[in-house]
Amino acid sequence: MVSDVGCESQRQVPVGLVFALTGLLFVGFLGSVYAFAWRGETWVDSLPDRIGEVHMDRGARYERAGEFAAAIDIYKQALQARFQSPGNRRATLRRIGRLVRSREGWEAALPYLREACRLSADPVSDYAALHARLLKAGQAGVALEIAQEWSVVAEELGSAAEQARAKRAATPAP
Repeated sequence: MVSDVGCESQRQVPVGLVFALTGLLFVGFLGSVYAFAWRGETWVDSLPDRIGEVHMDRGARYERAGEFAAAIDIYKQALQARFQSPGNRRATLRRIGRLVRSREGWEAALPYLREACRLSADPVSDYAALHARLLKAGQAGVALEIAQEWSVVAEELGSAAEQARAKRAATPAP
């Protein structure tokens, strides 16, 4: 036995109402597209300045997971984005520099490491540390270039002691 109970209690939505609501949503969507076309750049510029930090954190997660190629790619995306803190940009440069050095060698890593030194709150110490690591790795020619940059930075900062130390490091051994 088939029961017809419940069929009468169901309401049917008029087709005209469905078309009206669909049309209204479509017009709203087109209005949004139009507004974005004319004012989208302003909206994108108003996004938080933490975009670089978001990529930096993602890259660190990939790095911890051992997915170094993916981490390098994400760190490169981070460097193309805005950072709220220059210190985070410097940290990203150091991380990508370390990964690139281990995978591709010093030559490929130096642009990242040099920029990290320039952005440092204490560039003299960073140049000194990079110089020492290069010497330890047997990269005397590149270490000499870094020592010369270190000397220029020390001179700009007015640090006579560091300038003398950098000049000693920049002098090739006899």
